[in-house]
Amino acid sequence: MIEKLASCITKHYKWIIAIWIIALLIAVPFVPKLSQVLVYDETQMAPPDVESMSAQDYISENFGSADAVPGTIIVLESPESITDEESLNLIYSIQSQLYEKYGSDVTVTSVYTPLQEFLIMMNAAYQSVQAQYPVLTEDQIAESVLGNLIQTGVLPPDLTQPQHMQMVGVIKQAGQLGVSPSQSAVLELNKAVIEEMGGLSNIEALFPALGDSLSLLISENGKITMMTLAYGESGSATDEQLSELRTIVNGAAEGTSVQHWITGSDPLGSDLEESTMSDLKIIEPVTIVLVLVLIGLFFRSLLGAVMPPLSVGIALGISFSLVYLLSFVMQIHYSVETLMLTGMMGAGCDYCIFILSRYREERKAGRDKESSVRESVMWAGESIATSGATVVIGFGALAIANFSMLQSMGIALALGVLIALLVALTLIPSLLMLLGDKLFWPAKFGKPTDPETFKKKSMKTKDKVGYFTRSAKFAIKHAKVLVVAMILISVPAIYLVVEMEQSYDFVGAMADTESTEGLAVLGEGFGSGVIQPTQIAISFNDEFLLPDNTPNLDEFNQASELASMIGEMDGVASVTDLQQQLENGTINSILSDDGKSLLLTVVFQNDPYDAVSMDSLNNMRNIDPEEEGWSAVNAIYVGGSTALMYDISQLVQNDMNTVEIVVVIAIYLVLLFVLGAVVSPLRSIITILLSISWTLAVMVLLFQYGLGQDILWIVPMVLLVVCLGLGMDYDILLTTRIREEIAKGKSNDDAIVYSVEKTGGIITACGFIMAAAFGSMMLSSGYLLKEFGFALMFAILLDAMFVRIYLVPAIMSLLGKWNWWAPAPIAKMYKKRNARRLKNVQASQDYLSSWQRKPEE
Repeated sequence: MIEKLASCITKHYKWIIAIWIIALLIAVPFVPKLSQVLVYDETQMAPPDVESMSAQDYISENFGSADAVPGTIIVLESPESITDEESLNLIYSIQSQLYEKYGSDVTVTSVYTPLQEFLIMMNAAYQSVQAQYPVLTEDQIAESVLGNLIQTGVLPPDLTQPQHMQMVGVIKQAGQLGVSPSQSAVLELNKAVIEEMGGLSNIEALFPALGDSLSLLISENGKITMMTLAYGESGSATDEQLSELRTIVNGAAEGTSVQHWITGSDPLGSDLEESTMSDLKIIEPVTIVLVLVLIGLFFRSLLGAVMPPLSVGIALGISFSLVYLLSFVMQIHYSVETLMLTGMMGAGCDYCIFILSRYREERKAGRDKESSVRESVMWAGESIATSGATVVIGFGALAIANFSMLQSMGIALALGVLIALLVALTLIPSLLMLLGDKLFWPAKFGKPTDPETFKKKSMKTKDKVGYFTRSAKFAIKHAKVLVVAMILISVPAIYLVVEMEQSYDFVGAMADTESTEGLAVLGEGFGSGVIQPTQIAISFNDEFLLPDNTPNLDEFNQASELASMIGEMDGVASVTDLQQQLENGTINSILSDDGKSLLLTVVFQNDPYDAVSMDSLNNMRNIDPEEEGWSAVNAIYVGGSTALMYDISQLVQNDMNTVEIVVVIAIYLVLLFVLGAVVSPLRSIITILLSISWTLAVMVLLFQYGLGQDILWIVPMVLLVVCLGLGMDYDILLTTRIREEIAKGKSNDDAIVYSVEKTGGIITACGFIMAAAFGSMMLSSGYLLKEFGFALMFAILLDAMFVRIYLVPAIMSLLGKWNWWAPAPIAKMYKKRNARRLKNVQASQDYLSSWQRKPEE
């Protein structure tokens, strides 16, 4: 098939160029739209059938909007007290401006909210009494409402006379707001009442329940508070609303001593998107410039340097448009765009360089343009087709994962590499047919050389021994030492990998932004998990409350015991206090409509995705009502972001095991078919896996022990897939060349030395190019792309500069004829295929003498 492709290209190269140009023109309008459909929250990409999603469905069905978490939080910190006059005025200013701008479309919770709720309740009671008894005076109505509040336990019965009169005045003011007062009007009265009563501390003395509510909004040291905002029905804020909020907060806080931050899931997502786009603006040009410079140095040609990245640019444009179309049927993770850019630029340029280098080699050997193109496609084309197949298999294996984040990465990257491979196999040879040696300007290859002249030139350079020849001979001479050293290095490396701590904390891996700083301050005061609490629904056999509104003792005691167990777990900052809810008269707010379910809210002290939080979450799930002897409890449902991420972590572990097996088996079968050998594919895979283990070991030392940043869970999986795919390029290029030279008559060791000499420069250059492309991700402000960049850069450099140049020649020298052993049917098939290719080579250039294809003596 590869021979037919070579013939097709040499005959129809102009049509091939035209087809690629038309495809690019069709794709261009869709390319900018890709960034608009990317998903920045990994928890949105979980399958709907995991335990946490089932729990969340139960909570939503039984508690309605009670499970909603505000998407935006304003964090305020005062140097003295967050309830002093300056701080309260700031909070009032922010809240009043939000009401003025959005009205009832925004729900704000602040230190004003607990009293605000009492004022609304007083207003409703006042309006009710007034409607029933219109003849009563304002004082009489206020006295009636006050008596009601004392009787229901909202206010203490032992009010002093001044306190009694104060409350009558407050109730009258609340009543004067009229029916259904606006939020702004209630807030204004709220502020006035606090000032009249001498501050929040005096009000807390009157309203015991108020103090409990304020403790949820004010930190223990009294210096930090939070304001939560929910926009519209969804509660989420748009980028425009966040921008307007920053303007309001910055303006209100100007000239005060109060520090302020805007955080929450919405600002975190917005900051992540903004920082990712900023990173891409840096990574994109740096990648292109590095690739241009390195290719230019390798070919010493301006046009030769431009052509590979330009061709890959065509592939990128087409791939981005196809991934955009994929977004209509699946979610696309934000990392896909950067990984496609760097991965395709690295791999695609490598493929192009393989073709161009083989063309240059054939031209220097004396072949004409058409024969050189044909030879390049037949031999180098086979290498890159095999390499591309392994990459597509590696990435494509991610498509079988259950987690759609991995699916989107796998499908998008496999598609991108496939397009880049087709460009290298068809467009580059077509351009060579069109432009020929002009692609390598200012280099000149001259006219085809006759055998005698070629022999004389070769003999002159025979005594010049280059670095790669020396390295191959060194590897063969010290093969046993190198293999033993490989084993000795691998043992501690594998130990470090096994002991590696993987992190699911994507928030902690974000760049330093206002939202992450605010989250840190929030964590100091309340626990970082406050913005993404865990919710636990307890389903009872009977109603929690009796007809007289007192709790059913079995239900209450068993729910309290569960809350106590959770509160004692590591990393838990707070859990709903049921006794307090009963005393405050707010127990109904956490009961389901049918009264048979209760909702507990758990806040973690640290990030809800760190290892401690995840372990505690697992312990919560392992609580079995039957084992605990809780006969009143029917079931326990654990929901929230931590539960969802825990489920994702389990999915990923299962997916990773499956993907590893599929990738290794599939790549082995491809190599078995291409190389026609049983042992060499195994050796290829094992050496790649060693490179991966060494890379992960270095990452543990650098990131985990050096920088205090755990390895994000997705990095090892992507490293495995990329290295088994892209890293296999160099092994395939070297191994197929050795196989080619043996087929042409060289001995095993001679073929190894000759092949390393001919491919070593290409492998090293391509390694630098791909490493530069991936390494540019280290310029990212976030740790996810930094870790991706370092891992892939280090692994590629290690593989290209050491494993393929020293370790592989050493192992292949020791294996000898076992490199190419295969069962009779496979050996026969490969021998027949090789004979056909060698016949084509002889026919294309029969004037080249036979000594050029024999081992050097």
